[in-house]
Amino acid sequence: MTLIVLLLIVILTIIAFRAFTKQDRLPSLLDSSQRFSVEDTMSRAPSSSAPLSSVHLETVWIPPGKSVAVAGRTIEGGMLIVGKGLRAIHGNDVEPALIDATLPVSNGPGATSGAGMFYWPSYSQIGADQRAAFLQWLSSGREAADAYIGYVFLFFYGLERRALDPVLPCPAEELAAITDEVERLLGLYSKSGSFEGYAGRFLEQVLLPRLPGRPIRMGPDLKSGTAGLSAPLRIAIQRCASDQAPIPAEWAYQWVVSNPSTRLGTPAQRCRADFRRLFLKRYAANFGEGLKIKGRAGSTTILYHPASASFGGAIQIRLGGERVPRIIPDGIPSRLQDLVDHCVGDLEAYSRWLGRNPGLERSVGALALLPPELIDAERKRPVDDIVSSIEAGLAGSRFAGIPGGVLLRQWPHGNDGKLGKSDYVGMAQLLEKLGYGLEPDVRFGGPRFEEAEPVVVFRLQEGAPNGPTPEYKAATQLLHLAALVALADGSVTSQEQNHLLDHLEVSMKLGRAERERLEAHLRWLTATKPGLSGIKKGVEGLSGEQRERLGEFLVTVAGADGTLAASEIAILQKIYQRIGIDPARLYGHIHALSTETVDSGPITVIPSLERSREFGVTPQEMKTSAGPRGIQLNTAMIEKKLQQSAAVALLLADVFAGEDAIEPPVQTRALVAPGDVVTGLDAAHSALLRRLADRDLWPRAEFDTLADSMSLMPEGAIDRLNEAAYEIVGEPVVEDEDPLVVDHKVLGEMIR
Repeated sequence: MTLIVLLLIVILTIIAFRAFTKQDRLPSLLDSSQRFSVEDTMSRAPSSSAPLSSVHLETVWIPPGKSVAVAGRTIEGGMLIVGKGLRAIHGNDVEPALIDATLPVSNGPGATSGAGMFYWPSYSQIGADQRAAFLQWLSSGREAADAYIGYVFLFFYGLERRALDPVLPCPAEELAAITDEVERLLGLYSKSGSFEGYAGRFLEQVLLPRLPGRPIRMGPDLKSGTAGLSAPLRIAIQRCASDQAPIPAEWAYQWVVSNPSTRLGTPAQRCRADFRRLFLKRYAANFGEGLKIKGRAGSTTILYHPASASFGGAIQIRLGGERVPRIIPDGIPSRLQDLVDHCVGDLEAYSRWLGRNPGLERSVGALALLPPELIDAERKRPVDDIVSSIEAGLAGSRFAGIPGGVLLRQWPHGNDGKLGKSDYVGMAQLLEKLGYGLEPDVRFGGPRFEEAEPVVVFRLQEGAPNGPTPEYKAATQLLHLAALVALADGSVTSQEQNHLLDHLEVSMKLGRAERERLEAHLRWLTATKPGLSGIKKGVEGLSGEQRERLGEFLVTVAGADGTLAASEIAILQKIYQRIGIDPARLYGHIHALSTETVDSGPITVIPSLERSREFGVTPQEMKTSAGPRGIQLNTAMIEKKLQQSAAVALLLADVFAGEDAIEPPVQTRALVAPGDVVTGLDAAHSALLRRLADRDLWPRAEFDTLADSMSLMPEGAIDRLNEAAYEIVGEPVVEDEDPLVVDHKVLGEMIR
């Protein structure tokens, strides 16, 4: 009997002991799906004489929205552990977050700098000055930007204890309030990497998974190069992956810039606001509502590392509910990186310009280099006068003639007051981004113009090229020659213009946009009445037979209106001399088209030994037969000849297509002599640099071919040349545009 009594006593003692201490144990797995109601006793203050661990958390926890007074300071908002006697979850120490109102507190602000605090603070162990500063921070709204981070952690310990308490599970409404508070604190104190890490993991691993329906609230825009994605962003991307939902543009942007593996480059740093706008616009254009990704299924348990020493180390948390988070990749999807690369590439020239001209991001020069998507009403303000002048001229018309000074006066000039070829390229690019084409355009072989000279502006068609095709280059040469003879009688009739443009368009296989530019070029030629300079160089590669066919074509164009004036004959004679045709051949070509003269009747062809047997009209007869109204021509014959002019146009296309031909690939070692290697460059890059000296502008396709011929990657070659240029001169040698613009002043310094 005695043995039975003793056994009963032992059993009762064990039961009583477990009942007494069960609130101090933490299960190895916490099930976040459990929910308990919170009793009114949560707001009761504990007895100051209660022994350690004799009270429950519910008796010392101040719930959200409540206030409490400690040491003469009123603390609003609750979410504090205030009282006496609460033990840490693990071990026999006092709960670090417990604010014991009986402990001494200094008067005044206390140790606001945190002097004397140690790494794992506990309210019961810090000094009176630290308690004063901590309570001051709490009573002032927990928002002082310069607060010592140890005080923020001390408050954070209490939030961890409430959310993870093993005995009193936290209800959803309190979890939501704690989540709001943690997000608010992260917005204020994320500059502390330690706090951002602990609070971020608390959100990601403890709070947000237990609130699956709660919207994700993003913090401020992140900077690249940080430790990684913020916890809210990670959770947001994980949810999108789990639900196969589109990732909103702003989340995708923050994912890109905060991921250390993203290749951003200088433009994304120097032009951060512009990069963000461009990325968001193109993201929407490419992915609509957003990119969808697939993640990996996550574990149903999480090993959580609390910030508070109350837990004694890492704990395991079991996630409740059916929804399992998915883990996103460490990097970003290739489609996002491609989008980043395109945005960075299109901002490269603008970024370099800002590097040389800091503070001028709103200038006309900067505007010319911006991607079109970034040119809005505010950015266009510096060119409002230009746009107004163009629109006034275009009212009811396809083309507008404006003085060159309208453009030149708005453009920033260099220290010497002059504009280089790259400046004229910039002007054409600026108008292109505003939706206008310009003639003359240096990118299409046009000359630089002066303030007093007229230029022609027109609306660009969608998809208009920004550089000339070989066919277009040949067409402009033909147009130049034809305009000279057509203008010889003082005007160009609409019939002459239409004949010329129609047949050039057909024979050269020009697109609609090229035809539009060609017509603008003709209007500019008509307004400026160009001379004969440059003609000889354009046709010097033609054979004698090819030149003769060209001469026949020019006579046909001159007579397209059915009449050939004496002034037109005179200019044809000069052109024949320039392009290497015997001027005597002109009269045979004219005779082939003529039937009669208005003033002297039909031209009689009289065979004679004294006359050339190649044609039936002598130069003297032609002069006397061309009266005031000129020579009447056979319009049917003219039309037939114009149809044959396609062969002439194709001939010139072949000539000009080979004008800028790239030399065949050569071995790198033979590219340059040892003494010609440029400082900072190897033989291949040195040879490439010297080849660039041949021209001011290099169409991107031709530069790529040239770089490939030297076994160089085009993009890397540009960067390498500019890096060397910065080392030697402090400026880039190549503007990475299309066409590439070569700075010959910098190039000269490099190879000198």
